[in-house]
Amino acid sequence: MNIRNDYANTQRQFNTALYLRLSKEDRRDMESDSIANQRMLLHRYVENHPEFHFYKEYVDDGETGTNFNRPQFQQMMDDLDKGFINCIICKDCSRFGRDYIECGAYIREFDDNDIRFIAINDNYDSFDQYRDDTIFAIKNVMNTEYSKAKSRDIKKIFKEKQYEGAYMGAFSVYGYKKSPDDKHKFIIDEYAANVVRRVFQMFCDGMAKQTIARTLTAEGILSPEEYKRVNGSNFHTGRISQQKSWSYGAIHQMLRNQVYLGHTVQNKTYRKRMKGKGYKNPTEKWIIVENTHEPIIDKELWDKTQRLFIERTKPKPDFSNQSPIAGFVTCAECGARLTSSSWGNEPSLVCGTYKRMGRKGCTPHVVPKKLIIDTITDDLNTIIRNSHDVESKINQYKSCQRIIKQNYETELKNLDNRIQSIMTYKKKAFEAYQDNVLSRNDFMALQKQYEEEENSIRALQNDMLGNQTEGINQTLHFPWLEKLLQRGMIDELDRSTVADMIDTIYVSDNKEIKIVYRFSNELEALLSS
Repeated sequence: MNIRNDYANTQRQFNTALYLRLSKEDRRDMESDSIANQRMLLHRYVENHPEFHFYKEYVDDGETGTNFNRPQFQQMMDDLDKGFINCIICKDCSRFGRDYIECGAYIREFDDNDIRFIAINDNYDSFDQYRDDTIFAIKNVMNTEYSKAKSRDIKKIFKEKQYEGAYMGAFSVYGYKKSPDDKHKFIIDEYAANVVRRVFQMFCDGMAKQTIARTLTAEGILSPEEYKRVNGSNFHTGRISQQKSWSYGAIHQMLRNQVYLGHTVQNKTYRKRMKGKGYKNPTEKWIIVENTHEPIIDKELWDKTQRLFIERTKPKPDFSNQSPIAGFVTCAECGARLTSSSWGNEPSLVCGTYKRMGRKGCTPHVVPKKLIIDTITDDLNTIIRNSHDVESKINQYKSCQRIIKQNYETELKNLDNRIQSIMTYKKKAFEAYQDNVLSRNDFMALQKQYEEEENSIRALQNDMLGNQTEGINQTLHFPWLEKLLQRGMIDELDRSTVADMIDTIYVSDNKEIKIVYRFSNELEALLSS
């Protein structure tokens, strides 16, 4: 390296770039690093040193110093390569960048190419033959460690707010918008919310996700991404082409998003450093805070949607051809789903394990689809035909439950009154003992008797409360009957009815069919009451 002296430096003219940077975190914490203060310091420095000819300011406001992919920084490097500038001045090296490895690489490159670099508050001038490179390197390391510590602090604050249910994302979820009173809270966007409700209902009615996407696109309904842009959000996905039409993925994510239940769901991804690459978190690490905003979808429709998801049926472009029982039929022996097969002359189902592995895995368990569909249809129509008897049984059950509950509450009250009486007797016995009416032995005997009786009554109370939790307090609900009666007699079984009424259909090796209805326990309780 050529030896440079102060006289030579002052005689040479430098086309000078002034670089200013402020991150969002710095803006909160350090007023002294504001863009205005940096500008004032840099211009004063240039004015006091005639060898510097001001060329241009390069300002990255709101940009992190942990990487160098900043718009104005890259423009400055481009101008440097073109020979427009040969000197860079910044307030200190932390404004230039907070990664000491990359900072050092840039400064070495400047030195090799006879580019002057000055960090004013660090007293560093690359053309100063007396500069202390060791101290400067240590400061760069400290800047990097500061950035890491700041990143950890910010992540901690983010996590704390997420656990409180505050939404920390930059953009609201489709169907909602951020509250004007609190940007961390959602309020319903009625237009988008109606689309969300419609998507859930279409899926529960049997329409495949790809078909839903095509339908919405054909009707000219804006996709979530396009809707954000039209409404003024500076939103992009990072993909090469923006998604202007609805997609299978958009529908899939919507149907699985608990935000529509009124819950805030965050921490789905994580970054090893701020603004670094994002990685997916497993579901057990998601931060879910319930009931933070108004729901768009009720619990019943949500549960029905998730049941249909679990069936893992393949989407078909023409959903009308999808069997209403697809995904609900299970092999009683191996637990695999029964899948469609061309076995024989009629549409049938066959064990999935057998289909993949042959008899080494399981037996065929072949069953005609029509047989299962007809069985379910007959069962449900029988309940509908006898709905009067069922309703009568329900009323009888409820009346019986009311009587049981009244007797139960009366007995609990009597036990509580008995305990209060014992407490009064204990108090009177103590007063008699103090007044020397009772001897100490008689008082102790009475106290023991009262305590034994009190403990016995409290044990009985606990037993009754336990029975209440197990039985009396579990009032039966009968929404399934209301749904059946609303539908009326079933001529053709549809997928929505199956999702509402059926839990699982088991087919055993001997062709026995066992249908587990979602209301089986309630019906059994009615019949046994």
